[in-house]
Amino acid sequence: MKIEILLCESINEQCTHMTCFDASDYVKKTIVHEKSIQGVVIIDNTTVKFNFSPMGVDGDIFTDVPEYRLIVKHIIPLYVFNRMKSVV
Repeated sequence: MKIEILLCESINEQCTHMTCFDASDYVKKTIVHEKSIQGVVIIDNTTVKFNFSPMGVDGDIFTDVPEYRLIVKHIIPLYVFNRMKSVV
């Protein structure tokens, strides 16, 4: 499985922050002050739009495919955490 994350200025979707993302308590505490991000996750040539707010560890995932939603829910908080750690 190939997964790629691309950040965007705008994904042209109405965002509600009604989806809880999954992250460990350590990751949540570490990323809480980071800026919100939005973009697309490409999973084996399928594009899934998302937006994510680290403050509430919530956002939106724009797909109804349960497997893709699960991947995005777990990978985006880790992406923010790793991106933040690589800057330090």
